[in-house]
Amino acid sequence: MARSNLQKEQAEKKRQEDASIAAALKASAKKSRKGGGILHPAGRLCPRLDFRDLKGTPHKVFTRLMAYRSKWIRPIEDWQPKGKSERSILNSLINHLLARYRMPAFMMEVWYSRSAPVERQQNTDRSWIERDLRSLKKAANRNWAFLPLRFFIHVAQGGSIKAFVEIDISWTPVVTKKMQHELMNAPNNLTFVQAVRRAQVLRLGGSRQLTHTILSSEFSHEFSSLGREQFIYEVIQWLCLYPMLDNNQINPLIDYIDHLRVEANEQDRKFKIIGRSPLKLLEEMERWHGDLARIRRAKGTIFKPSEFKEHSWRMKTKNGIVVWSVKEILTSKELVLEGRAMKHCVASNARSIEAGTISIWSISTCGEFEVDETRRVTVSVRNQTRTVQEARGKCNAKLTGSEQRALQKWATFAELSASSWLR
Repeated sequence: MARSNLQKEQAEKKRQEDASIAAALKASAKKSRKGGGILHPAGRLCPRLDFRDLKGTPHKVFTRLMAYRSKWIRPIEDWQPKGKSERSILNSLINHLLARYRMPAFMMEVWYSRSAPVERQQNTDRSWIERDLRSLKKAANRNWAFLPLRFFIHVAQGGSIKAFVEIDISWTPVVTKKMQHELMNAPNNLTFVQAVRRAQVLRLGGSRQLTHTILSSEFSHEFSSLGREQFIYEVIQWLCLYPMLDNNQINPLIDYIDHLRVEANEQDRKFKIIGRSPLKLLEEMERWHGDLARIRRAKGTIFKPSEFKEHSWRMKTKNGIVVWSVKEILTSKELVLEGRAMKHCVASNARSIEAGTISIWSISTCGEFEVDETRRVTVSVRNQTRTVQEARGKCNAKLTGSEQRALQKWATFAELSASSWLR
């Protein structure tokens, strides 16, 4: 009986704390619109960071921390900010509230990811505080996009990866015991999904070059349903069996294998990749890309423009002025012409472009007084995360120094980030 009363008192105390924090955040949002002083609970302890800015990183991180208010192991009032940069100070806040043990640097990045639903909600004019806090917490406990945050909290507070995989129903990737060890030793520049894919490839016997290729593929952007995750695992397992396979053909091959899986599902057939010949699949892939290009030419599809900006600039070289330009490909005809001129299979992305998942861009150059442009680079951008996921020259060649600088210049102009495994 006494224990029950104590639990009720603790629950009531947490509700009151949540209400006071929510009220402070709401007041802070109003004050920030009027240019008032800091009322944010974390802002009082660290005036250097602007927690009131609804679009700023400190506010977004604190929003995610509030979604897991029940998991806090220390009161926020006891937080002593550490570090000089914004990121180091926020990391000290995360560790103070949630961590009993030191976490790898790549795991800290899950709190800054652009893909979490909380951030998408905050892109509106209303503060998340004006939404139902209870709904936010429910989403945090079941949504795939919150999975890395739940994983962080579980492991940071002493839980094992094995236990997390067993108890979290949203966990869909195939991860063995050996992969779990590899996962926690991932490099700091990877995302959480990339760290899982790296562990899968390496523990299945894949090379570093194959790992590099998988981390820049569609497989490494986000987790999927249980069925698709099993399919991804089997494809990686199959690729590891053929180390002599041309790495430049792997991403196009993945697109084709995914097409076969979708086709099999539509016909109520079970698709299996294990046991298939890579040479035969490559031949079928070439025919498929050719058929796809002919179909797109016949349809004359017009794609919906993305929100990113095109750009052009002049650059002085030893041979005179060179004009660089970056243009979005907006029709199926342009897409086929790009693939034909650059001798790669960018036309296979037509379905993803129509769905708005990605956008394709062409980087070209020409002389100051010339009309004809020379295509230099084809760029694939993942629209939702504003990330450059792939960039290739002619015949899938890697970028030269000048092409890399041009890509970086445009990415900065268009406010895009580049995949850490992009080369």
